[in-house]
Amino acid sequence: LEKKATLGGSWDSHFSGLSITTHRDYCGLPYYPVPTDAFPSETLRAQDYLKYLELYAHRFRADVRYGLNVGHISHEFDGTWKVEHLGKGAAINAQAIVVATGQHRTPRSHQLETLAGFEGRVFHSSELHEDEWLCAMEAAKEGQLLVVGFGNSAADVATTILRNIDAHSPGAGAIHVAVRRAPAIVRRPNGPVSLEAFASVV
Repeated sequence: LEKKATLGGSWDSHFSGLSITTHRDYCGLPYYPVPTDAFPSETLRAQDYLKYLELYAHRFRADVRYGLNVGHISHEFDGTWKVEHLGKGAAINAQAIVVATGQHRTPRSHQLETLAGFEGRVFHSSELHEDEWLCAMEAAKEGQLLVVGFGNSAADVATTILRNIDAHSPGAGAIHVAVRRAPAIVRRPNGPVSLEAFASVV
């Protein structure tokens, strides 16, 4: 059951520069690894993973029912599960249930009191669409862009903006980053051994 009208959950709502930090070979679902012919890069973008999910659903002819918002799940006396949804049609009975709502389904945005008098634009990474990207890039060109935090999304936003600026004006632009403590950043190796493989033996 999928709440949205299309496959992929929140994957189709991420900003275009988002990349998955896990190596491609560790992103596959059961019985169908991420095909290297369709995705040659070891690093998948959000849109790449969305396409992979579409391939997965097509390969296994998944019966995905869209536009159904689950309201209640109950365990019946016969051992089955009853799933009541808010859409049209009767409740669904199943032998097993997997709740896969995801931890990034709802963006986490904190209101900062110090921004009360700030006259510039403020937006969350989940709100980065065409107009916001242009605004952020223009601010970065002038050295007037501040990225708060430096998790995966913030790192992707900063590097994507600087990469785009550098492509048109090499050496131009700057981004300020505000963090509570120094982030743990590990450079992804370019050799034959992936970071995940190295971590598994350490």
